[in-house]
Amino acid sequence: MIPALPTAAQDEFTVDVSGVEEHPTPVLYKLEHSGTGSAEWVLTYANTGESSVKLTTPASPPPYTDGSYGKILMPLEMDFEDLTSFSFWFNQIVGTGIPFHEIHVNVETGETVTINGQDLTSATGRIMICYQPLWADDPAPHYGSYTGWNHYGHGATLDTTATGQVWKVYWGYDGGPIVGSGEMTWTGIKSAFGDKAQVKDVRVELRYTPDASTVYVDDITINTLTYTPEQDGVHVGNVLTVSGTGVTAGEIVEVAGTG
Repeated sequence: MIPALPTAAQDEFTVDVSGVEEHPTPVLYKLEHSGTGSAEWVLTYANTGESSVKLTTPASPPPYTDGSYGKILMPLEMDFEDLTSFSFWFNQIVGTGIPFHEIHVNVETGETVTINGQDLTSATGRIMICYQPLWADDPAPHYGSYTGWNHYGHGATLDTTATGQVWKVYWGYDGGPIVGSGEMTWTGIKSAFGDKAQVKDVRVELRYTPDASTVYVDDITINTLTYTPEQDGVHVGNVLTVSGTGVTAGEIVEVAGTG
């Protein structure tokens, strides 16, 4: 039994469970899909926990005319300079497609980031920093056959940022034409954005696969924290928010353990 503490929102209270369990902070996952791609929760496969996210895409080899996708989106508020590593686990069931990262950022007010001769500011809006396996040079795998659960991302077994021009920056896609930066190294991107941007969310997406592909995604790690997507869409963390009517400040709230 832990006393509930009121927050600014009506009928919403924060329960401090620090010291009771040690988890990352709560994360709400959102699944998105387009065209004939799909994204759904499944209990069939999991690297850890009870569920994972199944992503599917149709075949879209060069010139990549079918943009159908499935993706998992994880809202994340942090300084871009504090983003040191990121990875996820995937289990490839059908085809040879591999998911890739998208990191969405906003430039801080009053700052300017120059990419390929173009000045980006807070007025530019959302900027997508994207790892594109199919458009990349080596060493990261563009696609291929993998068995079982594989660790993929920055600093993972399959490292997306070791060397090579494997990242792109896009902006203006919220209403204007998409403008690409050309391919960049992760070191170049970190140098360009530095302490001038805020991360808004991190995404894992399956798109532009050479054949119809199905993968399962689990255990997304940001820096040293691993977020396990569970089917209810929320990862319980050190600060648990209890929402809804019938909860009154000062009452005792029962918090169920996770084992």
